Amino acid sequence: MHDDNFLLGYRIREVDATAYYVSQFITEAEEKNILSNVYGVPKPKWTQLSNRRLQNWGGIPHNKGMIAETIPMWLNNYLLKIDKLNVMNGNKPNHILKGVVLGVYEEGEKLSLTPAAEEINQKSGGKLCKYLNELE
Repeated sequence: MHDDNFLLGYRIREVDATAYYVSQFITEAEEKNILSNVYGVPKPKWTQLSNRRLQNWGGIPHNKGMIAETIPMWLNNYLLKIDKLNVMNGNKPNHILKGVVLGVYEEGEKLSLTPAAEEINQKSGGKLCKYLNELE
């Protein structure tokens, strides 16, 4: 558990006051594990969209709501890691997120991990994406 001031040094000032970028949040070994799990799933787990493909974890979207499913341990470990940051007002990340969407964009095959229930304002989201791309 971190103190309340832990993330202040990671705040992205160019976007929303609740956006943070913690470089090296995961190790190289953890990154390899994530990629191995993401790319190791059966083809039916992927949903193909016009400019990206994605995986839904934690639930299957349905017109009457989300059909809940267990988030796999390899992904749940990172939800626990986020929980330790103590930034969810006492809620568990999977309680807030309801699920996780892993998206792979065709250009450069970049992997993104997005909370499924979070709405990102297009203006802030665009600035955040631009900022993160500049860091690479």
